[in-house]
Amino acid sequence: MNTLIKILFAATIALLNPALKGQARLEIEITNIRSEQGHILLSFFSEESQYPRDAAPGFKDIPIPKEGMSNGALKYLLGGLEPGKYAIALLDDENDSGDMDFNKIGFPLEGFGFSNNIKPILSAPPYRKCLFELSEGLNKISITVRYR
Repeated sequence: MNTLIKILFAATIALLNPALKGQARLEIEITNIRSEQGHILLSFFSEESQYPRDAAPGFKDIPIPKEGMSNGALKYLLGGLEPGKYAIALLDDENDSGDMDFNKIGFPLEGFGFSNNIKPILSAPPYRKCLFELSEGLNKISITVRYR
């Protein structure tokens, strides 16, 4: 019975605390990372007009360090997000250039990924296919890095 009372008390405090309302957290598991060099860069898009390169300030090229990576995977927690629909584009920026590097015929030399693990054919996948719902509290997604 004490456990139930503690849970109800914690839930009541959380509901009444205005600082906690409307806050979403996102745990992203990134898999298939081939090297420990560089950083993972994440960009969040809440509007189709931003996608895939013009994320809003503070949501573009968020650097994720590769420390703590294990077997080509790492987890990263982002907090303070507003609930809503988002799409994510990811770059494994192995040389820390801040941009995707391409070979002579235009194929990517670095890894990339998108929310919902949509696999692109010749360009970024459609925005609508990458959209996912971010609700209040803790949300979890996984993105697999792809290399050509």
